[in-house]
Amino acid sequence: MRTIERCAAAGALASGWDDAAGSWFRQREFLAYAERYNPCRQRYYQLRDGDRVLAGAIAYSLRLDLLTFLRVPSPVTMHLLAVPVGIATPGYFGAPADRDELLRHVAGAERGLLVVLTADPGDDLPIGVRCRMIPTIFLDLRFPDWTAYEGAMRAPHRRRLRRLLARGAQLEATTTGCDAFTEAHYALYRQVHGRAAAKLEILTHDFFRHLPPRFALTSYRRGGRLVSWTITVPDGDLFMYFFGGMDYGLLAETQAYLVGLAGVVREGIARRAPLLDLGQTADEPKLRFGGRLVGKEMYLCHRRGWVQSLLRRVRPALEFRGRAPRFHVFRDEEGAP
Repeated sequence: MRTIERCAAAGALASGWDDAAGSWFRQREFLAYAERYNPCRQRYYQLRDGDRVLAGAIAYSLRLDLLTFLRVPSPVTMHLLAVPVGIATPGYFGAPADRDELLRHVAGAERGLLVVLTADPGDDLPIGVRCRMIPTIFLDLRFPDWTAYEGAMRAPHRRRLRRLLARGAQLEATTTGCDAFTEAHYALYRQVHGRAAAKLEILTHDFFRHLPPRFALTSYRRGGRLVSWTITVPDGDLFMYFFGGMDYGLLAETQAYLVGLAGVVREGIARRAPLLDLGQTADEPKLRFGGRLVGKEMYLCHRRGWVQSLLRRVRPALEFRGRAPRFHVFRDEEGAP
């Protein structure tokens, strides 16, 4: 018998949830972690057929700027359907028919504005007003080693990378567990968050410091001073650049952000991961490493018909309208310079 259930905690989800969820970020271990270190009224919906979970959805609530892509202060309490940490992995799963059945239920059950974030364009969800949002950037790691990666690049990009690596040699890089995350690391995270065009929640110091052992923290220092850091994590076939921080006052001098990105690419290749998820910000430098844009969408939903009609009319003001440059990084590609 098919049933839809709402659960107030990850621990109450059916044992089959993890098998159906796919990404580790949708599984109970991470969801319980987020409940502890990033509480935001999380709740979960699951479509079951007996003991089998067919589809699931993750919802939580935050007060955010509705006109965030116009950088206009417009705070509204929103119910978000997403992974509660601001990554590009969708907050729903299931075969299309089962997923759509569940999402129709969620859209009718949630009171107020429901926003489905980071939907994949091919999903064509049956709810709400569809809007374009910030794309994510993937790098196909088709290279057996770092030498092959460099060798596949066109000469201008290879020279740029080697200059960057020479600059990086002036920094001390240390990789540890996230239990080494300090207040200095957190201050650099706050610098990045403060400059972000589209902000979600502000994560706490404890959120980063207590991340499970599967996460790796790489810290970059010059003369003992922390200038940048990255956190990476594997997730199935993905190797993910999870979060980072940098000292903007020293950025031009140290190139620490780009050095950190190079380190993430190197680690992904060394791990033989098929795909590297570089995240949804700073698209130009990531594209220069050979990344490609992957579109993302969001859906704005409201149970009141007149509000839904209004959202449809103002959609152009709500969606992301940016355009990214194109770079012809690899010799076997066709495209822009």
